[in-house]
Amino acid sequence: MQLLREAREVFVDGHYVATLLVAVGFIEHTVVEELQLLGHVNGSPTFSQAILIAAEKKVFPSDWLARAKKLNLRRNPFVHIKDAKHQHALGVRIRMEDRHPTAILESDAKDVIDLMYNFFVATLRETRVP
Repeated sequence: MQLLREAREVFVDGHYVATLLVAVGFIEHTVVEELQLLGHVNGSPTFSQAILIAAEKKVFPSDWLARAKKLNLRRNPFVHIKDAKHQHALGVRIRMEDRHPTAILESDAKDVIDLMYNFFVATLRETRVP
């Protein structure tokens, strides 16, 4: 729940890179935990591996998983050292999309927030209070 709250707060404050980082982190945890609960994996696969397994086992809608993969690729240059000419680097995207960096990041942030809540709602479970 902390990641959900923080993703929403940084989005509202206009911190779009932070939104991408936190929300993709939430989605990754959610996908991996769901695979573990269903017995499809032991341990903790990488997010890319988890997306492939979730698609193969049809755990989540394929369009959600495709969006998660795309957003993860867009997140990676912010958390892993990449060449400046890497296709998902912000500078490359600015030139390819011919848009202002803030507009690109805001669009990614809106997409990832929407997707994060989709995964959250899809994995809600009823809890019983004694």
